[in-house]
Amino acid sequence: MSKKLIILGIVLSVCAGFLFAETINVPSNYLTIQSAIDSSIAGDTVLVSDGHYYETLSIVGKSITILSENGPDDTFIDGYGGDTNIVILVYGGIFGSEINITVSGFTIMNSTYGIFSGFANGISNCFIKNCIFKDNTRGIYAYGRDKWDIKNSLFFNNGIGYRNTYYAKDCIISNCTFDNTIDIEFRPEYSPTVELSVYNSIFIGQTKGYHPNSVKMHYCNYDSAKADDKVIDIEGNIFVDPLFVNAASYNFSLQPLSPCIDAGDPDFPNDPDGTCADMGAYYFHQVNVSMPDMEIFRKDTIIIPIEMKLPEDYSYSSVRLEINGGLNEFVFIGLSPDMGQVVEAGWTFYHNETDTSLLIVGAGANSITTDGDLIYLELYVPETVPDTTTIVISDIKIDEKIDPVLLLSGNLTVYNPAYGDVSRNGEITPYDASLILKYCVDLISLDSRQQLNADVSLDSTISALDASLVLQYNIGIIDSLPYSDPEQLNCSGVITMEDADIIPGDTVFIPVYINNGGNILSCEGKLSYDISKLEFIDVKWTSDPDNVVYALNQSDNSVSFSIASSYPDGQECEFLTLKFRVNPGFSEESTILSIDQLRLNEGEIQENVASITLTKTITNTSNLGVPMEFELNQNYPNPFNPTTRLQYGLPEASDVDLVIFNITGRKIKEWSVSNQHAGWHEVIWDGTDMSGNIVSTGVYIYSLRAGGFVDTKKMVFMK
Repeated sequence: MSKKLIILGIVLSVCAGFLFAETINVPSNYLTIQSAIDSSIAGDTVLVSDGHYYETLSIVGKSITILSENGPDDTFIDGYGGDTNIVILVYGGIFGSEINITVSGFTIMNSTYGIFSGFANGISNCFIKNCIFKDNTRGIYAYGRDKWDIKNSLFFNNGIGYRNTYYAKDCIISNCTFDNTIDIEFRPEYSPTVELSVYNSIFIGQTKGYHPNSVKMHYCNYDSAKADDKVIDIEGNIFVDPLFVNAASYNFSLQPLSPCIDAGDPDFPNDPDGTCADMGAYYFHQVNVSMPDMEIFRKDTIIIPIEMKLPEDYSYSSVRLEINGGLNEFVFIGLSPDMGQVVEAGWTFYHNETDTSLLIVGAGANSITTDGDLIYLELYVPETVPDTTTIVISDIKIDEKIDPVLLLSGNLTVYNPAYGDVSRNGEITPYDASLILKYCVDLISLDSRQQLNADVSLDSTISALDASLVLQYNIGIIDSLPYSDPEQLNCSGVITMEDADIIPGDTVFIPVYINNGGNILSCEGKLSYDISKLEFIDVKWTSDPDNVVYALNQSDNSVSFSIASSYPDGQECEFLTLKFRVNPGFSEESTILSIDQLRLNEGEIQENVASITLTKTITNTSNLGVPMEFELNQNYPNPFNPTTRLQYGLPEASDVDLVIFNITGRKIKEWSVSNQHAGWHEVIWDGTDMSGNIVSTGVYIYSLRAGGFVDTKKMVFMK
């Protein structure tokens, strides 16, 4: 029972430590690295600022991370150069325990042992990352029951880079560079089954295993003549000069033509530049030239960027590109003249399209030094493009450089437009028709994919007719979209308006007539008027106002309208009704109302369609005197709702009969007056028949008979 309690106490203590892990800063929290280590608990991180630290560090029985703030070029732990110095001493915990120790981002130098792992009953998992070991007798000397994972580290000018003796677990080295008298000596003879696996690393000095312990090389560059028989060539290894920039000056970066570039294990993660892993501690950052993967649509015009990603301190002032692959499936429009780094840098650039490829060259006095989109291709996607295709960047020449360049092609997935689904929600509804109409009058914008979906008539424009077709599809008049039968979509009609009288403060209805019309499903137009005299209220499709959708956009002195119907119009009658309110302060004699533009269906846009004069009239008949002859004036307002004025003049006392008929000749309303006195008279009709019922919307005829005088006029009633 007591042993179980002790073990439970240890477990709870470790878990509590990790639960409250924190970062301890050196020197802001503690002046020395060792004092920070002493104060740490399991799970803590000791974060060390830049500097040169002369310390011997001891890590015993605790799982912690020791991390530099800015890497090994700025943070040094120095062993003074003494004969028995240990820079970092690692001891595991009690029997049965296991700790994890991470050391990252330091230059460890001038000691007998850079890191020494002593024998202990517990197990230490030691993770060494991004470190430099130099000028030590032994860079790492592992002695205990430890597992080492060493990566992205440089060992040079040490007597032995990494030595493991007596006991060990299976160990791994990856992406490291060694240039020492002996690079590796792996001989944990009391652990006969363990192995050292090495990946993507470069060795200049000797490499040694020990019977029965082996060193297994995967995708490494080493001198086989300096390797003993326990160093086993597993796969992907090379045995050539790695072509360092200057190993004599300890610059172990790779030259552009190094055989170690992209020569690492293809199953390892790519280097940060997106290329296959390089060998060694320092990857070679390649220029990355790419086009994106895109989803595109047939009958669309697309813009494809060519992106350049550069290494640090890289610049260029000329480029030559060759592009082919699936490019010939498209219609090449050109290079964007106002986008891309070549434009911003003021370069001159040209292109030449051949049967198989597109050649692009550009150069300028201003160098390009940053990542970005170099240039943009503009392509049209014809209906014949296959569902998937790839545009290939097959070659590039940057200045006269010999650096390797990663070329990434663009994979394009091609779809047909979802005709009618302007909102792109997966279904076609009347709302899509409303979006089209709003777009037609500039109330909203549509992206390129929405515009493709909106062009359901396939005429390469977006019009109110497209909205009409969406409506017809919704109620089953047409079976599918797109719909592009020219004979069914053609229309005709001549638009006219007539001058009218107006009264300040009244609402006026202005009819727009159509002659020789037929098959009109939509119209778009622009009205102009004097906003100081007229206030626009509405526009209606007169014949069938309940089966249309509208969009209006008003601005100073004009209004744009877009109207779509589910059913065709075009009989010889009133087509549209414009509704205005006359400014009560209107004092001039007249004002002008014009239809500046009109488009029926998807016909040509008509300019200067019609213009009328609206003349102010007087309504107080008591002051008008006696006319010289019989007169019947045009009703006002016209069209009207709910009332209109019928005004007539008598030069002498007469029997008067004023009758209203519908368009079929049936009598609707009648007023009869015997021996009415001479002068001007007015009747107000409220749109009811002789039974008091509201009449239907439509054209009505009113006739005056007085003495031997007869006259007839038309008027329009609108509900």
